Amino acid sequence: GAILGTAAYMSPEQARGRRVDKRTDIWSFGVVLYEMLVGQSPFRGETASDSIGAVLHKGIDLKPLPLDTPMNIRRVLERCLERDRDLRFRDIGDVRLELLRAETSGALGSNAPSRVGAGSLIAMAVLIALLAGAAAWFAKPPAPVEPGKTVHAMVRMPDELKPSHWPVPDLSDDGRRLVMRVERDNETMLAVRDLDDPEIRIIPGIQGTGQATFSPNGEWLLYGHRSMLYKRLIAGGPSIKVCDTDNMRGSVWESDDSVILSPGRTGPLHRVSAKGGVPEPLYEIDGSVTQSDRHPSMLPDGRGVLFHRCAGDSADWDESWLMVLPSEGRAPRELLSGVSHGRYVGSGHLVYQRENSLFAAGFDLETLEFTTPETVVLEGNFYTIASAPPMFDLSVDGTLVYFEGSQSEEQLRIVEVDFEGVVTPLSSHVNTYEEIVPSDDGRYIAVEVNERNYADQVQVIELARDIVTPLALEDASGDYTPVWSPDGRWVAFTSDRDEASGTRQLYRARVGSAAPAEMVIRTDGWLQASDWSSDGKSLLVEYIVDNFTRNIGLIRFDDSGALVSEDIEPLITWASVERRPRFSPDGRWVMFHSWSEQTGIRLYVASMADPSVSVQVSVGEANHAAWSPDGRTMYYTYDEDLPMTVYAADFTPSASGEPMVSSPRPVVDLVTVNNLSSLYMNTDGTAFIVGESVDQAGVRDERAPLLILNWSTWLEQKVPLPGGG
Repeated sequence: GAILGTAAYMSPEQARGRRVDKRTDIWSFGVVLYEMLVGQSPFRGETASDSIGAVLHKGIDLKPLPLDTPMNIRRVLERCLERDRDLRFRDIGDVRLELLRAETSGALGSNAPSRVGAGSLIAMAVLIALLAGAAAWFAKPPAPVEPGKTVHAMVRMPDELKPSHWPVPDLSDDGRRLVMRVERDNETMLAVRDLDDPEIRIIPGIQGTGQATFSPNGEWLLYGHRSMLYKRLIAGGPSIKVCDTDNMRGSVWESDDSVILSPGRTGPLHRVSAKGGVPEPLYEIDGSVTQSDRHPSMLPDGRGVLFHRCAGDSADWDESWLMVLPSEGRAPRELLSGVSHGRYVGSGHLVYQRENSLFAAGFDLETLEFTTPETVVLEGNFYTIASAPPMFDLSVDGTLVYFEGSQSEEQLRIVEVDFEGVVTPLSSHVNTYEEIVPSDDGRYIAVEVNERNYADQVQVIELARDIVTPLALEDASGDYTPVWSPDGRWVAFTSDRDEASGTRQLYRARVGSAAPAEMVIRTDGWLQASDWSSDGKSLLVEYIVDNFTRNIGLIRFDDSGALVSEDIEPLITWASVERRPRFSPDGRWVMFHSWSEQTGIRLYVASMADPSVSVQVSVGEANHAAWSPDGRTMYYTYDEDLPMTVYAADFTPSASGEPMVSSPRPVVDLVTVNNLSSLYMNTDGTAFIVGESVDQAGVRDERAPLLILNWSTWLEQKVPLPGGG
């Protein structure tokens, strides 16, 4: 783990304190040979730290070599100064033979003989390199990959693991190590794979995490978990908190000492010390628009930060820009529109995504400008919408990891499933339904249709005539989570249509009317309706009170339906995340879910008169729940289980008013349901109303990460740079 040697002559593995072998001396020989021909070290820096940074990240530049330098010597330099030591010369004797042939080989720009004799080069360079490198070899190195050869491969996944829906792969700077989000037994965790190791391994103690990224030395991971950013040694040990976040949208190590991150859904990039602290914004943005700067990626040598700017979580490609923040400036500037997720390659190219294709163009690190037109370099890359996290990564040395395909939204039809498992269709319409909510009288079903750009639409299906009517379509830029009033005349929903507020607001619209939707209440924070009381005077809502805690409250209406107060009346205020509340049919009880890191998601029931009177209903985790029409049974399921089993728990308040709940029992398997976002019963309590999959699109697909090694070699041929550089 110690770093010993002269900084400008160290190999990358030596500079990282890793195990060294004789290939380290070959690197040092290459440095000395370059210095003899050019007059200065290729990795010279003002300080030792600068030199080490250049060794780890700066590409070798052969342009300063004398024009009459023989081609064989150029090849020797390229092979000696290959950061991947498996691609270097394995023995200095091979270098000697190559140099001896160099005396009679042709030069790049002249027919003149070399001015430097190979024998002199060997004698001087070997002497200095041995003094500067000073490394021993401990094990036989693996057979080298043929230099410059582009290799396509697939990362084998063990049977018990699969990439999560958002695997968000990340490669270490040297392209030798891969980390991504995986699933095992319905739990999300991080897995790491050294590309020269046949096994992928789970990183213990990290579950349910967000995007992870390697430190510059490849030994640490930075990852988001819940509402915090952590770092952790890959080799083991505790996770160390770096800072608090709020729905983080990507992070990257700026150096071993600092981190650049997108701490929330909207706003500018921030910087925080890797040792911990409070993130500080890197620049100011216009607060009057919903703007999200996310998914940062560092340029080599600290030249700046690439990042993705979009119009929030529901942005499509026409609301997406590739940006760069120069290291010397405080204001970012636009590079391209309609694209996302830029990655710089040491070959001098910038690679970015547009829908399902990767594009590349020459890019100058000095001017931070493109030097060539763009070219399509890979098609079929996984994509959904522009604001989604990256599904590929590219190391500076040219290793590419990516996933194929696209998000194919699951087509559903609305059905009833009775206690014998018999399925009865309720409507002939098929769509990408997210929420399926029946009215209290069973005449209508309100649905949230999941659009590809997340600008969802609420529609109403009249079951008797099987007709579909959009709800309050005017100026709709995204409507979500419909809730019926008890008389079936109104549907409350959350919407993005008030763009000036920068947050979703709560609306209601009259069913069957062309009148515009009405805003129910204006709030500065997130708010979502969940259920309407049987007397029409109370609306259960979920709201966020700080960065992470989500509580349950009430909005009150008078007899005329007018709002009683602009304030939300708190109801369930636990120090955790409470959601999906439902009134009991008699309005005396509320059923809801509570999540904590210690317990996961659990189903509870509490008294409306005194919410401290409560009891846990589910034994394990529970995501969705419904009351029976008589209020005597609570049904629930956990949508990570396949098949989805519906459990029933009998409910009887005691004489003293305490809730009495039986042990849950399984009642039916929803065998044709792959994804569940809502669970309701029909009016007579004989069946469950759900969405049935009509195909298998988007359902637990078995994807595997694909690799391309030495992709930069192919890029150089596909997208030639000016001057042949």
